[in-house]
Amino acid sequence: MPVTKINREVQKLKKITGSSEKTGWVKENVAHLLSGFVRYADVNLVVNIGHLWGKSALVFCDAMFNNRDFEDNWDPGDDPFSTHSRRNTNDSEIREVHSVDPLIQPLGHRPLHAHPEGTDFIKSCYPGFTFHNEKSDLFFLTFDFAPYKRKMIFIDGDHSYEGALRDCQNAIRNNFDFIIIDDTSYIPHIEKAARDSLVKSYDFLSLPYWNGLNIAAEEYCGLE
Repeated sequence: MPVTKINREVQKLKKITGSSEKTGWVKENVAHLLSGFVRYADVNLVVNIGHLWGKSALVFCDAMFNNRDFEDNWDPGDDPFSTHSRRNTNDSEIREVHSVDPLIQPLGHRPLHAHPEGTDFIKSCYPGFTFHNEKSDLFFLTFDFAPYKRKMIFIDGDHSYEGALRDCQNAIRNNFDFIIIDDTSYIPHIEKAARDSLVKSYDFLSLPYWNGLNIAAEEYCGLE
């Protein structure tokens, strides 16, 4: 298998931080899905709740900041297709990834050098990355979401029902277009929190493969 840029970055980050001995993290199939989803949704902002040692943050940064164009001069297509595509185009030039974690996990779960060594490494690779060493409740209270046209959040932080519910509710309150919740297959109360948080303006999809993902998308997202 050829070694890619993102593979080298993940391996270096893993060496810097020591990764985590007792906690799972984003596996390959999930990482590829998340990477593709960032490109598919064409978001301006990715908020990553739950940093651990930073693999998910690197995946999001690679997807957000590295071009993967299939062609550079594609034909416009018929009028209905072109009109629909233009309505979904995100013309904002803002591109940022923010990772949030108080890093208070017990030893063995908490990587010893996740911050600042690990987060400084990610920042050196991707200047559009910012780490917030705080609880997500504080992040939602203090961060200004107004400049971002299209927003996505990946919730993989507090794995209690109450914590996951608050993260989902805060994402909805701040009008995130896409909400992805991790670990829903083997921790059923997280999927319950995701479902309990939803309002009628969001569509909901459960993907029970691997560790499980729930995806909530605001209806008619992007059709300004």
